[in-house]
Amino acid sequence: MVSLGRPAAATVDMATSPVNAGVVTLAEATVTDGAQVLPTNVSFLTSVFPTFSARGCVACHSGGGPGKDLGGLHLDGGANLAYRELVEERPNTRVKLATPEMSLVLTFPSREDPPDRHPNITYASALDPDYLKILVWIREGARNN
Repeated sequence: MVSLGRPAAATVDMATSPVNAGVVTLAEATVTDGAQVLPTNVSFLTSVFPTFSARGCVACHSGGGPGKDLGGLHLDGGANLAYRELVEERPNTRVKLATPEMSLVLTFPSREDPPDRHPNITYASALDPDYLKILVWIREGARNN
């Protein structure tokens, strides 16, 4: 249980856990003082693109990886190719400027109920720092910067 004095703001970062009658659900959460602070002026080249390597996305979406075959997304050809495939190849699908939260680049690797066909959960919650970087990048116009 988290108790906050009035007025107070806190950010709780944790994966969404299923809750069922008669079942105990254990969850790990990080509570920080204050509201969530979003990044600004997010660069595709220096902030978004490196996330794909850091989170293991490139390993699956390259060569003969299943992400390349199943999703048709290649992330191993450099930042310009990845940008073209995310934003230009399938407009309003992988990156949706009008509804950034619905962009496949965010929804597929996130925890969903019911689950989609993406083989793993890369972003446990919408408060994940890398998820937020990509979200803000899309909100800022998904520029190739």
